[in-house]
Amino acid sequence: QINPQLDGCIRAWNLMNLGHSGVNEVIQGKKSKHCLVAMGRGSFYPGTGMAAFQISYNNLDSAEDWLINVTLTIRPSTDTGVMFALVSNETVPLALSIVDSNSSDSQKITVTIGNITVAQLESKKLCTPRRVQVGLLVTRQELELAVDSHTDRSNSEQLSTLHQAMMANVVTYLGGLPDVPLGATPVTAFYHGCMEVQVNNRQLDLDEAISKDNYIRSHSCPQIMQ
Repeated sequence: QINPQLDGCIRAWNLMNLGHSGVNEVIQGKKSKHCLVAMGRGSFYPGTGMAAFQISYNNLDSAEDWLINVTLTIRPSTDTGVMFALVSNETVPLALSIVDSNSSDSQKITVTIGNITVAQLESKKLCTPRRVQVGLLVTRQELELAVDSHTDRSNSEQLSTLHQAMMANVVTYLGGLPDVPLGATPVTAFYHGCMEVQVNNRQLDLDEAISKDNYIRSHSCPQIMQ
């Protein structure tokens, strides 16, 4: 029987035709090839890179032009970072981020369009063993952010800016952003921690990303040892 966590750790390895000594050299020389002692479900983002997907948000089941329905299950290790973002050329039409709060026992989850914050919720301290579910639903008319049992809604005029980008071409980024001009968006730090992502009712598999940082673990996440 295959250990699913071990399978998740070694899935992206390419060790064919290296021989015994070659395998040892690769595993010992690259930290990204080191399996964690205790692993669980989810993907682990080390705080140094991101994954990119080409996703269509066209909504064929409704009169709406497009639909963004994102559900994140997160267990962050740091208090600031971009979890989900849409990028168009050098602009960031939409970003969902965790942001440090002035309070010592909470963080903020924010949604920005460009450099404008359009929705924001404060959650009790996130860097703990518990997993938190974050929901983001966006249409041309309204945006809804949900964290735990709290909800923030917005019909900001900034949604027209997002609509223009959605009518062109956007690339979906998880865990961070590519190089964008200073001031394009308030948060540019990479996300560090565990995260599972569902977009428009489809669970994303990081092995299917069009690009991914080598140190992101697609199918294994460190468990909290208590």
